[in-house]
Amino acid sequence: MKSIITGVLLLFGSVVMACDHCGMYLNMRPNDFSHFVGIFYTSNVYEGLVPVTTKSMMLRHGDELVLPDFQGNTLRDRYQITELRARYSFNQKWFLWGRIPFVQNARYVNNELTQSASGVGDPMLFVGHNLYNSRSADSTEVAQRLEWSVGVKFPLGATQLKYGNEYVDHDLQPGSGSYDFLLSANYMVFWKRIGLSNQVMYRWNGPNLGKYAFGNLLTDNLTFIGKLRANDWTIMPQAGISARWFSPDTDSGEILVNSGGTRYLWSAGMEINYKNVSIQGVYLQPIQEKLEGTQLPQKNAITINVKYFIS
Repeated sequence: MKSIITGVLLLFGSVVMACDHCGMYLNMRPNDFSHFVGIFYTSNVYEGLVPVTTKSMMLRHGDELVLPDFQGNTLRDRYQITELRARYSFNQKWFLWGRIPFVQNARYVNNELTQSASGVGDPMLFVGHNLYNSRSADSTEVAQRLEWSVGVKFPLGATQLKYGNEYVDHDLQPGSGSYDFLLSANYMVFWKRIGLSNQVMYRWNGPNLGKYAFGNLLTDNLTFIGKLRANDWTIMPQAGISARWFSPDTDSGEILVNSGGTRYLWSAGMEINYKNVSIQGVYLQPIQEKLEGTQLPQKNAITINVKYFIS
């Protein structure tokens, strides 16, 4: 079975924290300028009922899928990524971080597995810079920070895995086969125990060797944060709204009709810090979707990460 083209969700959680030591360079969260290594897990589920009136859907690589056997059935795509991430801070201005993902993707029809693929995905490397970071003489004053980062995704993941005797569809493969470029900016502000973070990211997806390119993606994540602290513990609940605008996929420069659209999601989560260890979990669910053509709607997303900071 082949694929229904789906949108891609990128989640970059942002949490901020007030300065706890007067007169120091503003550190908005515990271990903000420390090196770290961590494990990040993300799960995205897309699920929908194939309408009985749907005759066909556009496939990856420009083919067409005729659906007489699937009309009235439930399709579900599950994308799971477990990443090894690390950050190196040169100083309080410049930092470098990267990720190596292990991907586990699967497609189900009426809860029956029909396709799956797993393996090391495409690694990413980012460089970031703190443009502005306020100094505070009193931890009750408003604290602000503005930073940017730019990154590259390298096409090292597998793109030709099979399930049974057939190649797994492109969107389920561990790698995309393309170089992609990312640019993001993040503004953070905190007053007493209340904070706000707004992160905007643009992702340009290049074509693979077959001249297929996933649509470019623009995201905006607005997150509200609280802070509770006791001894070596810092607990930060968070809630927010995310917007995703993704352009259509292209095949040899031609736009594919069943791709692209917009998606708005609400999120809720918690981050717990204890000394050099941080644990965070976030749940996301769509509020509204406007998808071009026929695509699977997103059901939910979950992220869980554990980080160990090195001074």
